[in-house]
Amino acid sequence: MLQVGDNAPDFELASHLEKDKKVKLSDLRGKNVVIAFYPLDWTPVWTVQMPSYEADQARFAGYDAQVLGISVDSIPSHVAWSKSLGDLTYDLLAD
Repeated sequence: MLQVGDNAPDFELASHLEKDKKVKLSDLRGKNVVIAFYPLDWTPVWTVQMPSYEADQARFAGYDAQVLGISVDSIPSHVAWSKSLGDLTYDLLAD
């Protein structure tokens, strides 16, 4: 079990932003990372929530924070959903 202050376990997952792009958590060491785990693309609550992270990208940058969205959906689903939301610029990762 993780305790407050522990490093999160490392992972590497495919991103929707570029073909064959992978995001590895350990590559973001030294930055603040905001991970938004969500159940599925196209779900009503998250269709509102995820664009709000996009709208706050400047605020996150001010805290040296990187936003990552993670769900079980496939990369093609993430690409289509991101496009429907106005092209999210942060990584949606397929787990």
